[in-house]
Amino acid sequence: MNNFTTNTYQIKREIVKFSNKLCKNAKQSESKFVTDMIYGISKSKDILLSSIAGELDENIKKAYTIDRLSENLSCSFNESIDNNYCD
Repeated sequence: MNNFTTNTYQIKREIVKFSNKLCKNAKQSESKFVTDMIYGISKSKDILLSSIAGELDENIKKAYTIDRLSENLSCSFNESIDNNYCD
C-alpha cells in the first residue's frame, strides 16, 4: 500500500522549491500567491479560481480565498518573476 501523505508532501515541497526559484527577488505576498496558484492548479487539475480555492484547504470561507486570489491576479507582478521563468 502506498503512503499518499508522504507523496503529497513531496510534491508540495517540489512546488514550493520551484516557486521559490521563480520568485527569487519578489515580495513575500507575490511568492505566496504564485505558490498557492501552482499548488491549487496542480491539485485541482483546473484553472477556475473556485476549484483552486477549494484545494488550498484554508480555514476561511472559500469566497474570501477567491477574492484574495482574484485581487492578486489583477495586480502587476515583479519583472523578475518573468525573467526567472524564462531562465
